[in-house]
Amino acid sequence: MAYIVPSVTLTPGLDGTIVALKVKPDQLVAKGDALYTIKYKDRKFVGGQLQEKFVEKDVHASTGGKVLAVSAKEGADVKKGKTTLLVMEHQKGTLP
Repeated sequence: MAYIVPSVTLTPGLDGTIVALKVKPDQLVAKGDALYTIKYKDRKFVGGQLQEKFVEKDVHASTGGKVLAVSAKEGADVKKGKTTLLVMEHQKGTLP
């Protein structure tokens, strides 16, 4: 059974800082368009030592649609799955 979801709330997939917002309210986006850039701390063990470095990553739309609201601000610290970044109305006939 399928459910109709008119809009989708996007939250970050990791803790970090919003470097750039690449969309505005009422903007139409296509699949693959950049939505925002996040800077996060990448941690790896190399030779038994923990190495940390900051990495910037563009996050892209997984489906087309219209941006309804942008609640994040550039420079804001965000938490994985807890901070609302944007609300999108996804393209009909696609999964968000």
